Formats: sequence, C-alpha cells, structure tokens
Amino acid sequence: RPEIGLHLRDKRKSVYTAQWRGEHRQDRFWLMTDQVLSDHLVGRAEVSPIVSRDTTVWVFSLGADYYWGSYNFASATVIRDPRGVNDDLWVFPVRVRLANEQNDWVQATFAPASQRTVGWAFDVKKRWVRLGVERNARYDFTTLDNIIYTVGFELPLTDIGFDWRVPAQ
Repeated sequence: RPEIGLHLRDKRKSVYTAQWRGEHRQDRFWLMTDQVLSDHLVGRAEVSPIVSRDTTVWVFSLGADYYWGSYNFASATVIRDPRGVNDDLWVFPVRVRLANEQNDWVQATFAPASQRTVGWAFDVKKRWVRLGVERNARYDFTTLDNIIYTVGFELPLTDIGFDWRVPAQ
C-alpha cells in the first residue's frame, strides 16, 4: 500500500504533518501535530478522514510522548475509530523507541483495543532505511486482519538539496 507524508518543524521543534495512504478502494489522510510542551513532553493531536467511494469516516486521536535522552521516548495514545461495532472502537497504542544520536532506532508498539483485538508492531530505522512488521486486527484502521511488512526510506528534504527556509537577512 503506497504511503507518503510531509513533516514540517517550527522553531520550537513542534511538528505539523500531512500524510496519505491508499488501501483497497479507500484512502486515508492524516492531519496531525506534535507540540513540544516541555523539555521531556510532547502532546499530539490528529484528525484522520478515511475516504471510500461512498462514505467518509473520521478517526480522532490524542496522545503524549515522554522523551529521555535525545531521541528515546515512550508514547501513549487514545484513538476513536468509528468503524467498530456500534461506531465505537477505541484503541490504546503504547510505544517505546530506543535511538542513538544519529536517530537510528528500534521501536515496539502494543495496541489493545476495546473490542478485544490487539495489534502490535516492530520497526527499525538505520540511516535512511526503515523496515517493519505489524500484526493488526483493526489496529491500523483497515477492516482487515493482516500482517504488514514495511520497507521504506526517510530523508530530511535538506539532505536531497531542498531547503524551503528563508535565508537570514
């Protein structure tokens, strides 16, 4: 399933994201922000429409990350997905990422849900390569129970010669 996103940072290192993923006759979009609240705490909010041919549903989430060291963090999120039984699926992913100063990392996610399903994921990033595997039962907000393997790459736009910043005067 194809996926692409853009993450922009402000001066405080808060992040604003727009992202798209296509999957089996439906598209998922993300509009989200991660706001730096203190030296160790980042708050997160997200709205995510899932658009199919005849309907659009809206997924909402709130969460927080606690950072120690440079890139290590633990995360907790509450997600409301309207596609569950009686339009009431709640998912509670928790995540831990261990990283080095070059921002290479390993990450584990455990995602219990209100309708007795559990998702999990394990991801790794080394330099610009990302690899992962996840088992989900509605964890990624599809209607499928499946195992997904991920191979991708991640580069700051400045590393490929693109710099949108205005030069200092």
